[in-house]
Amino acid sequence: ENSPYTVLECLELGIPFIASDLSGIRELIHEDDADHVLFKPDASSFAALLTRIMTEGAQLARPRHRNIESRDMWSSLHKHITSSPSPLSPASSRTTSRETVDP
Repeated sequence: ENSPYTVLECLELGIPFIASDLSGIRELIHEDDADHVLFKPDASSFAALLTRIMTEGAQLARPRHRNIESRDMWSSLHKHITSSPSPLSPASSRTTSRETVDP
């Protein structure tokens, strides 16, 4: 998944997690926290992160954007899209008609 809901839930609820550094997961996590919870998708990186967590403890990651910021960004985008005329829709002043020719 590019944006796993489980990661979003952990970020929102303050639940420690680790995840492989694939797809768009890094973009969900605050840049200062990503290296503490993400591992490269190979066995040695996974083992190194687990070893660090076992000795130093798990670190909570913060979301890159708070929910309210995400809501505001999506609302702004939606407002922009819905307020702009579509380039595919015909102009309101234009009408199209078909002439029929009698045989």
